[in-house]
Amino acid sequence: MNRRFVRRCLPGGSWAFSTIGSVEAVHQILTGELIVLSEQQLLDCDTSYNKGCNGGDKDHAFAFVVESGGIHADDAYPYTGKDEGCYASSSTRKRKAVWIDGDEGLPANHKTSKVVFIDGYEQVPANNEQSLQKAVANQPISVSIEAGSRDFQFYAEGIFTGKCGTDLDHDLVVVGYGTQAGKDYWLVRNSWGADWGEQGNVRIERNVIEKTGKCGIATEALYPVRNGQNSNTVTSQYKQLSKEDSYVFGNLITILSIDGGGVRALMPTAALVFLEARIQELLGNNVRVADVFDVITGTSTGGLVTAMLTSPDKEGRPMFTAEEVQNFYLKHAPEIFPPGRRFYNPEDICVTTELLSCGDWKAHNHPLSLPAKVIKALLGPKYDGLNLHKIIREQLEERRLHETITNVVIPTFDIKTMRPVIFSSFQSKINPSIDAKLSDICIATSAAPTYLPSHVFHYKDDEGKILREFNLIDGGVVANNPALVAIAEVIIERTRRDPTWSVKDCQFLVLSLGTGCLDLKDKYDATKSSRWGIFGWLSSGGSTPLLDVFSSGYSYMADYFATAFLKAHNSEESYLRIQDITLSDDMASMDLATDENLENLVEAGEKLLKKPVARMNLVTGEVEHDPHITNEMVLEGFTTVLRDIYWAKSEMDKEVHDG
Repeated sequence: MNRRFVRRCLPGGSWAFSTIGSVEAVHQILTGELIVLSEQQLLDCDTSYNKGCNGGDKDHAFAFVVESGGIHADDAYPYTGKDEGCYASSSTRKRKAVWIDGDEGLPANHKTSKVVFIDGYEQVPANNEQSLQKAVANQPISVSIEAGSRDFQFYAEGIFTGKCGTDLDHDLVVVGYGTQAGKDYWLVRNSWGADWGEQGNVRIERNVIEKTGKCGIATEALYPVRNGQNSNTVTSQYKQLSKEDSYVFGNLITILSIDGGGVRALMPTAALVFLEARIQELLGNNVRVADVFDVITGTSTGGLVTAMLTSPDKEGRPMFTAEEVQNFYLKHAPEIFPPGRRFYNPEDICVTTELLSCGDWKAHNHPLSLPAKVIKALLGPKYDGLNLHKIIREQLEERRLHETITNVVIPTFDIKTMRPVIFSSFQSKINPSIDAKLSDICIATSAAPTYLPSHVFHYKDDEGKILREFNLIDGGVVANNPALVAIAEVIIERTRRDPTWSVKDCQFLVLSLGTGCLDLKDKYDATKSSRWGIFGWLSSGGSTPLLDVFSSGYSYMADYFATAFLKAHNSEESYLRIQDITLSDDMASMDLATDENLENLVEAGEKLLKKPVARMNLVTGEVEHDPHITNEMVLEGFTTVLRDIYWAKSEMDKEVHDG
């Protein structure tokens, strides 16, 4: 779309520029050819209702283009910025546009000029920003706003949140949408020239409380339609998407999920490093994981990884690359879990419970007496958490949930209210108390019972009054695999914004990264467990059966429900769960932070990418492996989809700034 200084066509010629901008775009989408079209033709010739530089309506302009059989290129009917009268020749001004009936009498450049036509136009459902977003995901849309306020007139940069009403007096073209530092915006092409705003463009706040949208942007939105080679209008292509091309049109929601597991976070970092490297090969070295996922969710240590991937630096870009997250764990894990500073030896609780359950503790020849062991094992967490808290606060500083590069979802559990607390970018927009510091959220979701202390913090108003108190522990107690939580948050948010929205209207791409575990199959049986009391369930054979049951059971059910849900929504092939259930005892530990074990975890994560992909069979309940397809191969396919989504979301923005 060309840029012109339209202030010469005052007071009201924006209707022509808005109309032509969307016609240019739909022609380019269908043909791949960008033709700069003549706004001047509309200003001069569409006079049955519209009044040239004195004002007009987009719907009449679209109707004129349809009835006239098309619109000429700008090189044939150049822009002058004033009403000239309908141009047929230098001596004939008021004659009806000649190209409706033929090219006879036109200057030579008219006869050879290309004509772009449309077959009609349609209106986006009024007062519904979600409907407008769906339309914009498909093609640029002509809109109207109130632009007379001083704030808008003197807009220079950033997301426009200034004063404006809904008395529509100006027409523009919405060419895209996005999110920056947690705030949604429309990317809009104005007609006031490249010296206004951001090179002629404005980012207008999106998803506001008012149904009309900011400045009335969702009130009156129109777009042209044209029959393509398949005899389908762009609109019908958008409404009837195939699975293969759905992501191109913006109805595919992408989710990255990262499990909890202490130092075992190093395993999923291997997949993240691989994924980010492939994305950068396709999209450039500046692109990060957070740029290509709509939602990133993590529990416990996965919550910390999530925060690090999505926290912005001073330039609004992700603070950490995936490789830097991996190096963070290699460097700081020994400080977070220092072997010499444990409140008690990790074997104490197992030995203690075994002694109590067998009733003959003297026969075990252990250096600690039973009372001392009970006190040490049962009356405090392994670690005081001071190093963890210090490191997290140093890394994340004062950044809050709403500032993340993309949407995040981090589960925790409030031990006082006995309810989960989901720290979600979506909820933070309507519930300010959720907009906590990322450091507090990460400390809370990492507060694994018996390992680290619970975390207390408060939400206060501007005067320092406490409005809400949080008493939180590790989110892993309710959602160690948080993929389903993220899906639920997306559904809740989309329904909140648009009550008519149905989950059937979208598809999902979900990458779920586990942190590995022991293979517990056949480790316990009913014969043994039938004799267990409290201490038997707390310890048997060096393990904790009760925790094993909860952890394995939830992980299995999360995978089961995610597989079933995504299969029902034609997204089964777009769900990848990468998990290793063959870890050794040392590698399965949450807190064994020796250099050797940390390196082993990275190596195991890298090897896991080469292993066959695993999918759950919903009939048998078994996890089945495909020997012909590896996790790495599926990830490669995901990067292609993520690349195309990234292009689809940014193409219009690139066109604006690269013009």
